[in-house]
Amino acid sequence: MRKILVILLAGISTLAWADEVARPIRVGLLLPLQVQAEKRDLNMDRFVDFYSGALLAVYEMQATGQPVEIHTYDIGKSTNELEHVLAGGKLDSMDMIIGPVYTSQVRIMAGWSKAHKVKTLLPFSSEVPELSTNPYLLQFNPSYIIEAEAMAETIASNAAVKCIFVESNDANTPMSIRELQRCIKGYALDYAYTTIGGVMADSLTNYLADGVENILLLNTERYANLRLLLPHITRAAQGKKLTLLSRYAWQEEAIVLPQLYTTVFRQEIDSMAYNQLYHRFYKTARTSHHPCYDLLGYDLMTYTLYTVLAIHENEGVVDEEVILSRYFSGLQSDMLFERVGEQGGYQNRQIYTIRTE
Repeated sequence: MRKILVILLAGISTLAWADEVARPIRVGLLLPLQVQAEKRDLNMDRFVDFYSGALLAVYEMQATGQPVEIHTYDIGKSTNELEHVLAGGKLDSMDMIIGPVYTSQVRIMAGWSKAHKVKTLLPFSSEVPELSTNPYLLQFNPSYIIEAEAMAETIASNAAVKCIFVESNDANTPMSIRELQRCIKGYALDYAYTTIGGVMADSLTNYLADGVENILLLNTERYANLRLLLPHITRAAQGKKLTLLSRYAWQEEAIVLPQLYTTVFRQEIDSMAYNQLYHRFYKTARTSHHPCYDLLGYDLMTYTLYTVLAIHENEGVVDEEVILSRYFSGLQSDMLFERVGEQGGYQNRQIYTIRTE
């Protein structure tokens, strides 16, 4: 016999099916939904989308007969509400927690998860220092080191290539750019240096080679900085094969050059069945644009539910590390978590290198 549990936490109502016999999966969600905020930040809509997709994954799991309990906490942006929730003691019994989002919150959560031995999946953080010493953390976004390794390997797979590094006197060059340069130099590739001033003076053509793919690497991750250089780069590209080493965040911008970038999101998504499920559950059409935060929530919750279920079913038989590290194929993102050292947590290493023409 089944009964419906209505879980009302921090102003969020969700439905979870509970079975009186089967062992339920218990998942905590820590998100900045700002449901009760007097003046709501519209940037939080992406987390509401994330939450809506996560609930669909729960709905599908419930339909298989497996009971699920979802405990949702709207913790905002600060650490105060998170600390209050953690002190309440209700999360101690979770099989896994998804969240929080912000760096200051992640720092607190990392210490708590290790002390209470509760697995915590971090959905948006890419650099988590505690990952190397906390076996209870799972980091979905690959680190800049993993991204750099993947990009350098892709570039090196093409023998007819030349890399041009655009340098400056800026001491604040992101570590991700420095790591990428280091990885590229680890291969026997032809490369050269120029400067931002040189690009502005239209001297970039002096460094572009004929008959090869020239890959331009700037020392910035900000599109605003690239915008100033684009007219000069575009002029230099005439008659040459020039590819811009880009960022996923720049893909919505009007860049007429071929680009290379890394991403955790698939380029092509077949979401027809998911769209139908979404409409059936919410009685409205989806409004997300790529990347779809609702699909991200769906994928991460699906991974969480099936991973916890496998741990329950194989308790004492299969090592949890084997289960946590299994390859997972999602709708928008695939995942392959690998252990970071003997004492560390798990980091997703599934990453795509996308080329646009």
